[in-house]
Amino acid sequence: MMKNLLILVCLLFVCTTLYPSKAFAETFYHVGQRDTCNRVEVTVSENQVCPRLNASVCSAPPYRSQIDNYTFTITLRSLTGTAEQVTHQYSSHFCTNVCGVCADNSQYTDETVTVPATGTRTFVMSRTSPYGYACGNYQMDYGITAIGGNTACRYYGLTYPIGASAICEAGRACTGPTLPPSNAITGNVYIDANKNGTKDAGESNYSGAITLTSSRGTVTTNTNGTYSIANINPGAVTVSYTSLPTDYSLTYPLNGPPPSFGLTTGAGCNTNGANGASCAGGNISNLNFGITNLKPWTQSHCGSVRIDDGIDNPIPQSPSSGGYAITTNTIWCTNPGVAFSGDTTADFGSGQASTTQRVVGGGSYPEVYESANPSGITTSYSYLTAKAQQAGITPTNLATVCTLNNCTLPSSLPHGIYQANDNVTLNTYQFPINQDYVILINGNLTIRGNISTPLGSTAVFSTAGNIIVDAAVGWNAGFLFPNLDGIFSTDRSFIVNSTNTCNDLTLSIGGNIVTNASGSGGSFQNNRDLCGNDANYPTIYFYPRPDFFLNLPDFMRVQNTLSWEDAP
Repeated sequence: MMKNLLILVCLLFVCTTLYPSKAFAETFYHVGQRDTCNRVEVTVSENQVCPRLNASVCSAPPYRSQIDNYTFTITLRSLTGTAEQVTHQYSSHFCTNVCGVCADNSQYTDETVTVPATGTRTFVMSRTSPYGYACGNYQMDYGITAIGGNTACRYYGLTYPIGASAICEAGRACTGPTLPPSNAITGNVYIDANKNGTKDAGESNYSGAITLTSSRGTVTTNTNGTYSIANINPGAVTVSYTSLPTDYSLTYPLNGPPPSFGLTTGAGCNTNGANGASCAGGNISNLNFGITNLKPWTQSHCGSVRIDDGIDNPIPQSPSSGGYAITTNTIWCTNPGVAFSGDTTADFGSGQASTTQRVVGGGSYPEVYESANPSGITTSYSYLTAKAQQAGITPTNLATVCTLNNCTLPSSLPHGIYQANDNVTLNTYQFPINQDYVILINGNLTIRGNISTPLGSTAVFSTAGNIIVDAAVGWNAGFLFPNLDGIFSTDRSFIVNSTNTCNDLTLSIGGNIVTNASGSGGSFQNNRDLCGNDANYPTIYFYPRPDFFLNLPDFMRVQNTLSWEDAP
């Protein structure tokens, strides 16, 4: 009751505090306006389009117009994808006298409503004057005072505490005031062929469907990989890419999820260093998201491959080395080996297992390796240590021939079994000809240079921890001859480190890699990426070395005996 009394007093004295007489009494609104926080969209319509008051009826303001009824419709839509609590005001001011001060028949509504996450909510102000007069000083107004309790989120005019007003004042044109400035953002979702995070000349846009979201403004996406965001109020805005295609990964930006840009539009325009993006007139252009379907992959020459958790080898469509996980040539072999995929279906990307397509295992017919030895398979650290003891062999302490944390083996290293009870960092080394070596490491082995084992010799490395290959080990021009020769068995993981500069080397391995040898958990981890060269070359290449098994030390050999009984 007190509030109504205060409003009435205000109107009697033509007060200009709550709902003042407007210099712009005509309709001013546009379809799709937004609040200052870009949380709701406001659309306003009227059933009599801007009915101008008749100045000829009265010689001086307030003018009047003979209007029997009038409807002012406000439609609200959430821009955030969530329900929004909107506090708003709307009012109408029809007069009951002819040329006097508009002092009665005013109606006000001040309430908080819920705008749904999807769809719209509509409010209608419909007024009928028994006298057919509309006051030129007071008409129909609408404004938002808060969203979610935040009074900084408003829908107001530049000068007056309303966001939309209807019915033209007599003697004034229906032009409306200048709207608040708005900005735009444009950009691309492109195929980053060299995976450098920048849209270079010749790199085309992704042609499939894309979905982006923005904290403010209206997002429009196109089938040619371009997008635009319009009607952004000046200030901070976030743009996110939320529809990464199947088998694609982001190359830029590498944050999230979801991958996003934080920006500022308007007078303080700032791209925050986004690659290729620029500001002009408060707008931002070339805000680009880079994606690729090229991933690091591996290739084996002739020999078999077994990954019990499933082969996931994303071979590109037409690599220079052939689109096979296992290749052949007439020098080394004419028949490829077998791809064992354990209990998970193999995935070879755009390539194939081999020319013969020999694949074992998968979801339908799983085939998982099971060791009969409780201490692990026959190359595990504990198994080989036990076998040496059973054979009466005392390994030589590796610490007596090199410094373990910076180990360079002597050129005339005697053949035999060596053991280290700590982590070992091994530098470049070439083993002598026609010698056999077993190196047992009760810890991690880090390899910092090429390890060469000539034909006629054998080198077996077995670790209780991980085997880690330094990023500097490899070739930058194809795969050439092997960087690492030997049988490398780890009870944990074999980890190939990266430079993290999108300019890694190809690692060539002659021999065998065994991971999770103790059955306690471990995997082959390839962290390298050739980036643009992923289309042509594998990051890891395996060469066969069957001579290693022919030259194994006697204590490592396993005799398999098959017996049966014949009827006499």
